[in-house]
Amino acid sequence: MPGLDADIGIRIYTTGSAGCGGRIKENIGDFAVSEELRAHALDHISQDSGYAVYVMRKAGIDTAHALRRAQKQTGQRLKALGLKDARATTQQYVCATSRSARLAEYSDGTVSLDPVGYVPRPLSGRDMAGNAFAIKVTGHDGSLAEFAEWEKILNFYAYQRFGSAHAVTHLVGRAIVLKDWRRAADLLLGFSAPYEPESAAGLRRRISECKTYAEMLEVMPHSMDIERTLAGELGRGAEPLDALRRLPVQIRRLYVQAYQSYIFNSALSSLAESGEPLEPHQGDVCYGADDRLCRYGKKGDMLAMPLVGHSYYPKTRFAGAIRDVLVAEGITPGDFAVRDMQEAAAEGGFRTVAIGAVRPTIDSDTIHVTLRRGSYATALLREVIKPEDPVSAGLAA
Repeated sequence: MPGLDADIGIRIYTTGSAGCGGRIKENIGDFAVSEELRAHALDHISQDSGYAVYVMRKAGIDTAHALRRAQKQTGQRLKALGLKDARATTQQYVCATSRSARLAEYSDGTVSLDPVGYVPRPLSGRDMAGNAFAIKVTGHDGSLAEFAEWEKILNFYAYQRFGSAHAVTHLVGRAIVLKDWRRAADLLLGFSAPYEPESAAGLRRRISECKTYAEMLEVMPHSMDIERTLAGELGRGAEPLDALRRLPVQIRRLYVQAYQSYIFNSALSSLAESGEPLEPHQGDVCYGADDRLCRYGKKGDMLAMPLVGHSYYPKTRFAGAIRDVLVAEGITPGDFAVRDMQEAAAEGGFRTVAIGAVRPTIDSDTIHVTLRRGSYATALLREVIKPEDPVSAGLAA
C-alpha cells in the first residue's frame, strides 16, 4: 500500500485484480469531467428572470481561480456546485448569488461561461446528480479492459480532498478542530510532504527556514495566495486565530471537512480489514433511489456510513469503528462545533460506503463512468491501476 494512501486513511484494496498500471493526466485532455444536474433543477431553468446559471468550461485551472477570473470580467459573484481538478478539462454549472439583470458570456481561452438561463433560487450542491468522466490510462499493461469489479470499490475520499501530494488539509483541519491555531498556521506555512516533487518540497523547505514573515513573502510565489495572506497577517502582528480568519471561509471549511474525510477513510478501512459486511442489511441507513436518506427496504438502496460532526448520529453498526478512530485521534464529535470559529464548523451527515459506479465502460484505453456527487474518480482509479506511486501515476498530481 503506498504511504500516501495510508496517510489519508486508506489502508486496503477491495478488488482482487493485480492492477493494470499506467498513468493518467499525461495531457490536459486525458481527464474530462462533466457535471450532471438533477431533473428537478433542470425543470426550473427558464429564460425569464432570477439567478443566472452558466456552464463554466475550463482547462488547466482549478475551480476557485476560474471563478475569480470569470467574476472579475463579468462583475457577477458566482458559486460553483462542486470543485473540479485543475489538470483536466471540465464542464460544470455555476450560479449567480444574487438576482441578475442579464446573462453575460465570457471566454478567455482557458475559462468560458455559456449562459443557460435563470432559476428562481440559487443552485446548490444538492442540485447536482453526479459527474460523468472520460479518463485515458496511458502505458497500462494491457489488462485495463479486463477490470470488472466495479461494485466492490469503496467510496473513499481520494487524494485531492487532502491536497494531493501535499497531503496537509486534514492536518490543518484537525488543528482547527482542536483549536490549536498556532499549529494550523505552522502547517499551512511550513508543512512539506514526503511525496511531493522535489521542486515543491524544496520551495516549502526554503519557506520554513525563513526567519521572518517578510522573508517568507519574498520567497512565496503569488500562486500561493492562501499562504501569502496568512504570512502577511501574521507579519502585521495578528494572532494566529485572527490571521486564519482572514482566509476565505470556504477554504477553512474545506480544512475541517478534510479532517472529517480522514476519519471516514480510517473507519471504513478498519471495517473492510475486519471483514464487516458492507452490503446493506435490514435497519441500515441508506440512500434510496431518490437520493434521500432512508432505512434499507429495497434493492438499489445504497448503504451509508456517518460522517462525524457536531451532530454525529451514533446509532449505526459502524459506531465501534468510528469510536476507535476518534479515541486514537483524541477528538469528540462536539469538537467539530469549533466554538471560536463557528463559521468553519461541520455538522456531519452520511456518505455511501460503495462508490456506485454508473454505466462503467472501457473503450480501448479510456474509462467512461458516472459517479455520484462527492465521489472521486481517483478513488476508483486506484483500484483499477493499483499504482506503486500515486503521484507519478497522476492520481495525486
